[in-house]
Amino acid sequence: MADPNHADLVDQIRTSEHETEALANRIANADESTTEPAEFAAMRAEQEHHRKHILQCKSEIDQRKWLDGSLTLTVA
Repeated sequence: MADPNHADLVDQIRTSEHETEALANRIANADESTTEPAEFAAMRAEQEHHRKHILQCKSEIDQRKWLDGSLTLTVA
């Protein structure tokens, strides 16, 4: 994925990966006695949003490669 044509998407993927990791750490380190369940749910929802964004970016990269002809699919 080091293709400069996809640099914007690669940057978005990296940012979302960092955000996902940061949220995982926040969830793991949150004090369950003082953190509201709604706050946990919001952090998990945001984490899921970032995961979906990563998948969308990867899909967009694949689509661009397919259109450029640099990605070919083989059927086994």
